[in-house]
Amino acid sequence: MIVMSVRMSVRMLLVFSILVGACEQHDTPAPVPTPTPAKPPAVAPVVDAGEPRGEVIVEWAPPKPGTSSTVGFDAKLDLDMNFGGMAILTSSVQKKKKKVQIVAVEPDGTVLKRITYLVRDTKVLVDGEPRKDVTPIRGKTYLVSWKAGTVTGVLHDDRKPATEEEVVAVRKEEAQLHAPDALGAALSGMRFVEGEPFEVPIAVLEKMIQGTYKPKRVVLTYRGKTPEGSQIDAEGVFTNEGEGTLRFNLELKGTLLIDHTGWCREAKVTGQVRAELNGSVVGSGAGSGTVTATPLR
Repeated sequence: MIVMSVRMSVRMLLVFSILVGACEQHDTPAPVPTPTPAKPPAVAPVVDAGEPRGEVIVEWAPPKPGTSSTVGFDAKLDLDMNFGGMAILTSSVQKKKKKVQIVAVEPDGTVLKRITYLVRDTKVLVDGEPRKDVTPIRGKTYLVSWKAGTVTGVLHDDRKPATEEEVVAVRKEEAQLHAPDALGAALSGMRFVEGEPFEVPIAVLEKMIQGTYKPKRVVLTYRGKTPEGSQIDAEGVFTNEGEGTLRFNLELKGTLLIDHTGWCREAKVTGQVRAELNGSVVGSGAGSGTVTATPLR
C-alpha cells in the first residue's frame, strides 16, 4: 500500500507540466499621459503608474503533423511514515524520457501521436530494500489518439491493438505528466494579466487532471515574457484518498516556461506531502521534479 501511494505521489509532482498548453502574449497599450493645464501655474505632480502590464490569452490549436519533441522527466521524493510506532522510510528517484511525433490531426481536433518511451528508470527503497518498477511500456512505441487532453485510443506502432495493461499504463503517463499541449485545450480563450493570480476553476481542473489525486485549488500567475517564452508561476493543493482511511495531501509550487508555439518547454516543481490516517498525521515528506521538452518542430 505504501509503495503504491509513494508512486502516485511521484507522478503528481509534475502535474503542473500539463497546466499550460498554448499561450500568446499581447502587450497592453501604454497609457496616454494626462496633459498639464496652462492655468493655474501650480499643478499637482503626475503619479507614475509604472510600466504597463502584459497579458496572455490562451489560444489552443492542434500541432502540425510531422513535428516532434523529446520530453524528459526527473523527480525525487522522500517520505517518512510511522504507523503505531512502526517507522517506514521511503526514497524514490525517477527518470523518464520519451519522443513524441505528431503523425496526423483529424478534422474534429483529434491528434495522432507516435510516442516512444525511451527511458524509465525508477529506484524505490523502502527501509533500504529496493522495489521493482514494473511497467509494460518501457522501450516500446505506440500510436496514441489524443483529444482535448484525453487519450482516446492506444495501438502498437504497427497498428495492432495494445493489451489492456499497456492501454492503462499509457493513459496514466499521458493524462498528467508528459502532455505539454494539454492545458490549451481546456483553458482556450482565458486571459491572464501579468502579476495577477488566477484561480483555475475546479471543473476545468477535473477535466484536465485525470488521476488518483483530486485538485482542491490551483492558482496560476503570469510573470512576463523572456526570449524563450512566457513564464508562469503555479501553486496548488491536491488530495488522494488512499486505501481505507489513509489520505495523502500534496502541496505544490512550480514555474512553467511556454514557448511561442504553445509547447511547455520546462516545468520545475517542489512539493510537500502529508499523510493522515483516521485524521492523525502519520507521515510527511518532500520532493521535487523537472520536466524539459525540446521545441515541437
